[in-house]
Amino acid sequence: MQVGIIDLGTNSARFAAYQIHSRNRTTELCREKRMVRLGDTVFLEGKLDRGAIKRTIKAFRRFRGMIDDLRVERVFAVATCALREAKNGKKLLRLIEAETGIKVRIISGQEEAELIARGILTNEDIPSAPFALIDIGGGSTEISLCRGPKILKKASLRLGAARLQKTFLKNQAKDSSHLRSIDVLRRHINKIMNTSCLLRSRFTAGHMIGSGGTIKALCRIAKKNGNGKTLAASQLQQMIGRMQHMAIPDLLEIPGMDAKRADMILAGAILLEQCMSRLGAKYVSPTKYSLRDGLLARELEAC
Repeated sequence: MQVGIIDLGTNSARFAAYQIHSRNRTTELCREKRMVRLGDTVFLEGKLDRGAIKRTIKAFRRFRGMIDDLRVERVFAVATCALREAKNGKKLLRLIEAETGIKVRIISGQEEAELIARGILTNEDIPSAPFALIDIGGGSTEISLCRGPKILKKASLRLGAARLQKTFLKNQAKDSSHLRSIDVLRRHINKIMNTSCLLRSRFTAGHMIGSGGTIKALCRIAKKNGNGKTLAASQLQQMIGRMQHMAIPDLLEIPGMDAKRADMILAGAILLEQCMSRLGAKYVSPTKYSLRDGLLARELEAC
């Protein structure tokens, strides 16, 4: 049986198709990602703009074509933070279904954290010491505290790279007001963290496994600059120290920088730094597994 899985996030829409041979054996047929940037207006105006809606419909038309070409029999599609908050989010889902026949379900932050954790724990090598999983998205961040394959605690925080950039760092000019905005951003992150029981616990995770485009982008920059695959907290602090004095054209000159994330990279880096500091993490390693893989794992359990 072929199944298709779609994750409609704040920044991007991701599609993957798999051939299921048995509960323990699958073949990935394809992966596709389209930047839709639903968060461009949601976090300031509370609704999706026409451009974001058009980009999303276009992405789903593309996915529909791939579904038909691959003869996918079942499709599981979920939407996360931006659609949880947008006043006109359900309107977009009705348009997607009318245009493509794909029905998208909005999931809660807790279910999102659960699926991300399941996707990573099912596929990655698990550290022997206690560790944390973190997924920094455009609108929210999901964190799970783990020991072995067991999830001890999980949380979804209303902190994301796009949300923070749109709210606090719209002006990335190289001036004193920008540095003041960074201070305000840090205080806001800490305020939100203080409301989370997970981040007020005494759990220490020396190692974090990170998913999502922001963490992958930061690790790619670190690797291009001569570091290994793993990003140390000290390296991240140095990167932030440099990037906070750069305007967008300067950021684009950094080796390994993803041009589509240049405007959000500083906000995402500061958020990651604060999360690592709270949990005592010395380094973070990227993973390619995330929510889609959790959805697949759940489907396989039902086979």
